Amino acid sequence: MNKKIYIFTLPIIILLTIFVAILPIQIASNLKEEIIQNKKEQIKLINEKIQLIPEIINISKGYIINDEETLKDIIKINILSKEQTSNLITTYNNHIELLNISMKLINDSKEHILLTSNKDFMNSATEIENLYKMIELKRNDCMKSSNLLLKISNLPIYKNIIKMDDIGNYICNDI
Repeated sequence: MNKKIYIFTLPIIILLTIFVAILPIQIASNLKEEIIQNKKEQIKLINEKIQLIPEIINISKGYIINDEETLKDIIKINILSKEQTSNLITTYNNHIELLNISMKLINDSKEHILLTSNKDFMNSATEIENLYKMIELKRNDCMKSSNLLLKISNLPIYKNIIKMDDIGNYICNDI
């Protein structure tokens, strides 16, 4: 009787062990795909509203052009918006930086009372602020996935199995 139980339970235990060993590898693979997709969605969202950034610059530059830091930001925005790359991580980082600088420009511009009464400026600023909030939510999701992926990939048993040579593609930081 004991031999039959042993013969029956041994394959189940082996299969369960294999399943438990493979599960984190599958989870890591899914997380990688999820993170890349999240970054692509963020790039797409920014691209859909990117035309608002030159509008903000054109409307506000007469009011804030005397500020040296703002002028540097405008130059940086122009450089980033013209830079084309096929590398996802570079494109992603450029888009996030472009959005961050644009938000700084909007915040600086809002200190000028004439700009805050300009309807075109305020409409564009509101749209960019809403975009920033959407991107922030997506980045929070991305950060959760990144942290879980790092946690799984740093487990001693999986360190050599889950390849993280391209870790930069799977890391999401705060905006």
